[in-house]
Amino acid sequence: WQSRVADRFFHAAAPRVFEDRGAHGELHRAEASVSQLRDAMPFDEITVVMCLDELCERGARLSFDFFREHQGGFTKIAAGRNLVAWATVERGAEPKPINWPSEVREAILVAVDDSAPNYKKYA
Repeated sequence: WQSRVADRFFHAAAPRVFEDRGAHGELHRAEASVSQLRDAMPFDEITVVMCLDELCERGARLSFDFFREHQGGFTKIAAGRNLVAWATVERGAEPKPINWPSEVREAILVAVDDSAPNYKKYA
Protein backbone atom coordinates (compact mmCIF):
# COMPACT_ATOMS: atom_id res chain seq x y z
CA TRP A 1 0.00 0.00 0.00
CA GLN A 2 2.89 2.39 0.69
CA SER A 3 3.98 2.22 -2.94
CA ARG A 4 0.46 2.68 -4.22
CA VAL A 5 -0.21 5.72 -2.02
CA ALA A 6 3.11 7.34 -2.93
CA ASP A 7 2.66 6.59 -6.64
CA ARG A 8 -0.84 8.10 -6.61
CA PHE A 9 0.37 11.22 -4.85
CA PHE A 10 3.32 11.81 -7.20
CA HIS A 11 1.30 11.01 -10.31
CA ALA A 12 -1.52 13.35 -9.26
CA ALA A 13 1.03 16.06 -8.43
CA ALA A 14 2.81 15.98 -11.79
CA PRO A 15 1.23 13.60 -14.32
CA ARG A 16 3.35 14.97 -17.18
CA VAL A 17 6.58 13.53 -15.81
CA PHE A 18 5.06 10.04 -15.90
CA GLU A 19 3.87 10.21 -19.53
CA ASP A 20 7.12 9.09 -21.18
CA ARG A 21 7.63 5.89 -19.15
CA GLY A 22 10.66 7.05 -17.22
CA ALA A 23 12.17 9.52 -19.69
CA HIS A 24 12.06 12.19 -16.94
CA GLY A 25 13.10 9.70 -14.26
CA GLU A 26 10.90 7.80 -11.87
CA LEU A 27 10.28 7.24 -8.21
CA HIS A 28 12.70 4.62 -6.91
CA ARG A 29 12.32 3.03 -3.48
CA ALA A 30 15.73 2.58 -1.91
CA GLU A 31 14.31 1.28 1.39
CA ALA A 32 10.90 0.27 2.69
CA SER A 33 9.72 -1.07 6.01
CA VAL A 34 6.45 -1.79 7.80
CA SER A 35 5.82 -2.50 11.47
CA GLN A 36 2.55 -4.33 11.98
CA LEU A 37 0.80 -3.46 15.23
CA ARG A 38 -2.57 -5.22 14.76
CA ASP A 39 -4.19 -7.46 12.16
CA ALA A 40 -6.56 -6.22 9.48
CA MET A 41 -9.42 -8.46 8.48
CA PRO A 42 -11.18 -8.83 5.14
CA PHE A 43 -13.71 -6.04 4.62
CA ASP A 44 -12.02 -3.72 7.15
CA GLU A 45 -11.83 -0.19 5.83
CA ILE A 46 -8.23 0.99 6.00
CA THR A 47 -7.02 4.58 5.76
CA VAL A 48 -3.38 5.21 4.87
CA VAL A 49 -1.83 8.56 5.76
CA MET A 50 1.45 9.52 4.08
CA CYS A 51 3.70 12.19 5.61
CA LEU A 52 6.86 13.85 4.42
CA ASP A 53 9.59 13.47 7.05
CA GLU A 54 12.49 14.86 5.03
CA LEU A 55 12.93 16.35 1.56
CA CYS A 56 16.34 16.39 -0.09
CA GLU A 57 17.56 17.48 -3.51
CA ARG A 58 17.17 14.00 -5.01
CA GLY A 59 15.01 12.09 -2.59
CA ALA A 60 12.72 12.05 0.41
CA ARG A 61 11.91 10.09 3.53
CA LEU A 62 8.20 9.28 3.77
CA SER A 63 6.29 7.80 6.67
CA PHE A 64 2.97 6.00 6.54
CA ASP A 65 0.37 5.30 9.20
CA PHE A 66 -2.32 2.68 8.61
CA PHE A 67 -5.62 2.98 10.46
CA ARG A 68 -8.61 0.64 10.68
CA GLU A 69 -11.85 2.61 10.67
CA HIS A 70 -14.64 1.64 13.06
CA GLN A 71 -17.69 3.28 14.60
CA GLY A 72 -15.68 4.71 17.48
CA GLY A 73 -13.04 6.25 15.22
CA PHE A 74 -9.70 4.87 14.08
CA THR A 75 -7.25 2.29 15.41
CA LYS A 76 -3.64 2.38 14.23
CA ILE A 77 -2.71 -1.02 12.82
CA ALA A 78 0.69 -0.41 11.20
CA ALA A 79 3.42 2.15 10.54
CA GLY A 80 5.85 2.26 7.66
CA ARG A 81 8.70 4.20 6.15
CA ASN A 82 10.05 4.65 2.63
CA LEU A 83 13.30 6.17 1.51
CA VAL A 84 12.66 7.27 -2.07
CA ALA A 85 14.76 8.92 -4.74
CA TRP A 86 13.94 10.39 -8.11
CA ALA A 87 16.15 8.40 -10.44
CA THR A 88 16.83 7.23 -13.95
CA VAL A 89 16.49 3.48 -14.16
CA GLU A 90 18.04 1.54 -17.02
CA ARG A 91 17.82 -2.19 -17.53
CA GLY A 92 20.78 -3.98 -15.97
CA ALA A 93 22.14 -0.89 -14.20
CA GLU A 94 21.76 0.53 -10.73
CA PRO A 95 19.25 3.40 -10.45
CA LYS A 96 20.99 6.78 -10.75
CA PRO A 97 19.49 9.46 -8.46
CA ILE A 98 18.80 12.79 -10.16
CA ASN A 99 17.23 16.04 -8.97
CA TRP A 100 13.46 16.13 -8.52
CA PRO A 101 11.67 17.55 -11.57
CA SER A 102 10.68 21.10 -10.65
CA GLU A 103 6.94 20.39 -10.90
CA VAL A 104 7.24 17.37 -8.59
CA ARG A 105 9.30 19.28 -6.02
CA GLU A 106 6.86 22.21 -6.15
CA ALA A 107 3.88 19.88 -5.66
CA ILE A 108 5.58 18.30 -2.64
CA LEU A 109 6.17 21.70 -1.06
CA VAL A 110 2.59 22.80 -1.73
CA ALA A 111 1.24 19.57 -0.19
CA VAL A 112 3.29 20.18 2.95
CA ASP A 113 1.58 23.55 3.38
CA ASP A 114 -1.94 22.26 2.67
CA SER A 115 -3.85 19.59 4.52
CA ALA A 116 -2.75 16.37 2.85
CA PRO A 117 -5.40 14.10 1.33
CA ASN A 118 -5.93 10.64 2.76
CA TYR A 119 -5.93 7.85 0.20
CA LYS A 120 -8.11 4.89 1.04
CA LYS A 121 -7.56 1.28 0.13
CA TYR A 122 -9.82 -1.53 1.23
CA ALA A 123 -8.32 -4.64 2.81
